Amino acid sequence: MRYTDEEVPLTDAQRKQIMQSLYHCKILDPACGSGAFPMGMLQQMVHILNRIDPDNEMWKEMMLNVAIDETSEAYRTASSDERREMIADIERSFDESVNRPDYARKLYLIENCIYGVDIQPIAIQISKLRFFISLVVDQKANDNPAENFGIRPLPNLEAKFVAANTLIGLDKKDSSLFDTPEILAKKEELKVAKHKIFGAKTVKTKRKYKDAVNRIRQEIAELLRSLGAIGESEAAVLASWDMFDQNASSPFFDPEWMFDVKEGFDIVIGNPPYVQLQANNKELAKLYAPLKYETYFSTGDVYCLFFEKAHNLLSNKGILAYINPNTWLQSLTFSPFRQYVTSHFEWNRIMITPKVFDAVVDTHCVIFQKNCILPKCFIFIFDKGRHVYLHSIQRERIKSQDGRSINIIYDDAQMAIIDKIFSNSQPFITYFNVYNGVKPFEKGKGIPPQTSEIMKSKPYVCEGAKPDNSWTPLLRGSLIQKYKVTWSENYWIQYGRWLAAPRQPEIFEYPNKIVIRQTGDAIIATIIDNKFICRNNLHICIPRNGKIELMYILGLLNSKLMDFIYTYINPEKEKY
Repeated sequence: MRYTDEEVPLTDAQRKQIMQSLYHCKILDPACGSGAFPMGMLQQMVHILNRIDPDNEMWKEMMLNVAIDETSEAYRTASSDERREMIADIERSFDESVNRPDYARKLYLIENCIYGVDIQPIAIQISKLRFFISLVVDQKANDNPAENFGIRPLPNLEAKFVAANTLIGLDKKDSSLFDTPEILAKKEELKVAKHKIFGAKTVKTKRKYKDAVNRIRQEIAELLRSLGAIGESEAAVLASWDMFDQNASSPFFDPEWMFDVKEGFDIVIGNPPYVQLQANNKELAKLYAPLKYETYFSTGDVYCLFFEKAHNLLSNKGILAYINPNTWLQSLTFSPFRQYVTSHFEWNRIMITPKVFDAVVDTHCVIFQKNCILPKCFIFIFDKGRHVYLHSIQRERIKSQDGRSINIIYDDAQMAIIDKIFSNSQPFITYFNVYNGVKPFEKGKGIPPQTSEIMKSKPYVCEGAKPDNSWTPLLRGSLIQKYKVTWSENYWIQYGRWLAAPRQPEIFEYPNKIVIRQTGDAIIATIIDNKFICRNNLHICIPRNGKIELMYILGLLNSKLMDFIYTYINPEKEKY
């Protein structure tokens, strides 16, 4: 709904239906950091409530009905005084003489809809602080210290934001044993206690229900252990987890145990961490490899695992909305991940976000859905503050990729051309052997091993006039253009086994061969003879069959048609 003052053309029944959907919507950020994404979701939900119920009358009626619902365990187990206090507390929340209208909207949405997890306890504390502040700003302060200057006690968010490792789940031997009558009764008791904690106004009340929560958790853990639903070690972990310990981070995450969410979340949002599994001496690879994630591969990234975790956490037809690097679309090593997201999700839309963040990594926003059928995926670009529609991609194209590279910039008509070319072509390596050029310097490499002094002085490469006949012409990527070499007797190398990676001499001795610049937004190629040594930012292409006409191949490589194909397959080249 737009941010305007225009009246929303909806019936009361439609408004109630939207309100019910909002109230029952479960939203999780599995790597919430400082809570920016959950807060953004809360603000959007508050905006919708404000548009469909500007006077808060329907929202208040709904909250009162929820509180006095006879089927509610919280209401049935409450004393008459507690029931009156529940109603009075709702009345105070909606009292516009002390609170602005958004206060009551936020309060009940936070309690029922918003959840966050992060592995760092400090991040969880910041998230909770962010939500506390959002409630404080919608209260009307006064000068009476006896009334805490008009500021109501803030809700307790320990059951809304938890410090835990989202990617490590609880090992449940038999999940059906989590739903025995005795366990279900304890779960309902726990749910009531957590509801009481959220609204506790005094230290005494909070301590009472905090003790109750810890006691009930211990009892449930022991029941699960005795039933064989979990092992001894898992029972110990469950029993030891204390959501009130602000300095601890749980080694596992379980939405049912921590949030009372069993059927999954309706929406999973976030900006999961971008960390290569090989980083930090492969610590993350060692941690997550035993968990058998389908999206795990040794050269992968942690954010891939968060996609799979989101799929497992979503309810039927749940929606995933992530900001993540765009490298997975075309990088050859991400084939297992592409296979997973094309087979497990329906793609709703992708928003290309060029240079939105200062980070080096280019990102985009994806909205995927679980267990449904969407005929097409809509591609947008965020340009000068506007969402600009580019085109759509048919579902059949997405599902048929089978792990192959995906270029979302090309529309279906362009892809038809690509498919026709690929179906009538052979790979370049069918006709050529492709080699990298020399790597002159790397500490510890070469014979004898290169030292720090050699790395600093770089004695085997020089620019300017040729020192003597022991030096050979050297080419680098910037010294070639399409169809020509721009070397002008001013770049040289002493070729030999002292180089870090000298390659085989036969590569450079071959009489005529194609060289291609390794980096760039288009293919840049030319033909050279055997007088040059090439650096490792050039690809050296030697024909497998001497009958190949090099000039013909060179013309193809440097053509606009090949640039069109290169844009499709090369992750370094982006139109936006």
